[in-house]
Amino acid sequence: MGNKGKFGTGEWSDVNRNCMFHCKNGCAYCYSRANALKKGEISERSEWETEVPDFDELNKKQVKIRGLVMFPSRHDTTPDNLEYTLPYLTGLLEAGNHVLFVTKASLFCIKEVCRTLEDFKDKLIIRITIGSMNPVLCKFWERNAPHPQERLQALQYAFNAGFNTSVSMEPMLHGVEDAIETFRTVEPFVTEKIWIGPMNNVGQRADMNNINFRIAAGDIRELQSWRELERLMNELKDEPKIEWKESMFD
Repeated sequence: MGNKGKFGTGEWSDVNRNCMFHCKNGCAYCYSRANALKKGEISERSEWETEVPDFDELNKKQVKIRGLVMFPSRHDTTPDNLEYTLPYLTGLLEAGNHVLFVTKASLFCIKEVCRTLEDFKDKLIIRITIGSMNPVLCKFWERNAPHPQERLQALQYAFNAGFNTSVSMEPMLHGVEDAIETFRTVEPFVTEKIWIGPMNNVGQRADMNNINFRIAAGDIRELQSWRELERLMNELKDEPKIEWKESMFD
């Protein structure tokens, strides 16, 4: 079971760090984009896909932070921003921090991360988000993110390079059978934990003016009903690498 009393990224880490604004992945269910729209920080959804460096953060001197640091939480590490994100991640580790690096990984970026951070294996966990191995589902929900097979290759690469590896299956992109298949596919290449959680508040985060998302949101609510989530937990209850996100129990 997950970290009782903690929610969201708080189940994973003590502190979050970011060095970019926005995220090119364009995930339909994105909390950060929905929040930015609500606050008026962006005027339309597509604006979120233009990555902008946070120079105030990038220019800060890195210091030792108490607890586990998650990087990033509001953006991803992509080939287009690697010139900013990789030095920032390196700085966090050089300052003595233990870091949880989370990404919908491109193979190119993971190779660069593993090459550059070879000496920090004991302080780094690489957690790759793979909510489904179905490329059609991933393209629909995570329009610009790497193909799931590429993410699997990135996971395998980090695993074979001797890094601590983990997977986030939050959000699940379909139902029980798809989640079990995804779990079985990634499990051999995970040294740490596989976190599983449903797609939260999709009706508030995805574009409900788009009929395809309206239909898909309805499907998700059925596929990830409490009854179905309970069935998934029963199916995988004896798997030692699994952690269930708090949202499984809402």
